[in-house]
Amino acid sequence: MATSTAKLATSYTLSHLWREVQGSNNWENLLEPLDPLLRNEIIRYGEFVAACYKAFDLDSSSKRYLNCKYGKKNMLKEVGMENSGYEVSKYIYATPDVNIPIQNGATCGRWIGYVAVSSDEAVKRIGRRDLLITFRGTVTNHEWVANFMSSLTPARLDPHNPRPQVKVESGFLSLYTSEEADSKFGLESCRQQLLSEVSRLLNKYKGEELSITLAGHSMGSALALLLAYDIAELG
Repeated sequence: MATSTAKLATSYTLSHLWREVQGSNNWENLLEPLDPLLRNEIIRYGEFVAACYKAFDLDSSSKRYLNCKYGKKNMLKEVGMENSGYEVSKYIYATPDVNIPIQNGATCGRWIGYVAVSSDEAVKRIGRRDLLITFRGTVTNHEWVANFMSSLTPARLDPHNPRPQVKVESGFLSLYTSEEADSKFGLESCRQQLLSEVSRLLNKYKGEELSITLAGHSMGSALALLLAYDIAELG
C-alpha cells in the first residue's frame, strides 16, 4: 500500500521532502492535517518577511528614511536572525507611480524587501540552494494609494507574448514596473532589479540543486505573485 507524503514526513527530513513542501505536488496530503515540516517552513519564511518590517526605517529625521536601517551584511543579525542560515545578496526598492500630492509623502523609491541565499551549511539541512525573495507589506502613504488603484490592467510582462487577457490591479503593477532614474540610487524598476538578481544567482549557482522561494505579506504577497508569474512566463 502506498505511503502518503504526510506519513513520510514523520520520518524524513526537509532535505528529503523539500520539493513536496515547496508545492511540487500542490501540497497533496500535507494540508489536512497540516504537516509539521510544512508548518515549520511557513513559520520560517514568515520570520524573513517580519524582518522587513523590523529593518524598515520610518523615522523621517533619519538619513535612512524609507530605506533599510542596516547594511546587507548585518541586516539579518540586527533583527535577531543571525542563525537563519541565509545571507542577503541584494536590497530591492519600489517606486509607486502615484500622481497625487500627499503630505509628507516622499516620491523616491522605498526599500521594499531583499534577496537572500542559503549558506553552504544551510544547504545540507534544507537539501538545496534556496534563493529567497522577501517583500514587506503596505506602510507608506503612496503605497496605500497604490493599493486602492484596483482597476485591472493587462500585465504585458513578456514583450514577445504580452497576453492582454492576463490582468492585474494597476496599483500593484505600478509598484512592480515603475522606474525612478533620477533617484540617488539610480533605480531601475522593482521588476528589473529582481530579474537581474535572480538571473545572476542562477548563473552563480548553476549546476546546484536550486529553489526560488517568494515570500511576502499584504502588498508584498501581490509583488511575490507578480514575480512568480513573471519568472514562469520568461522561463
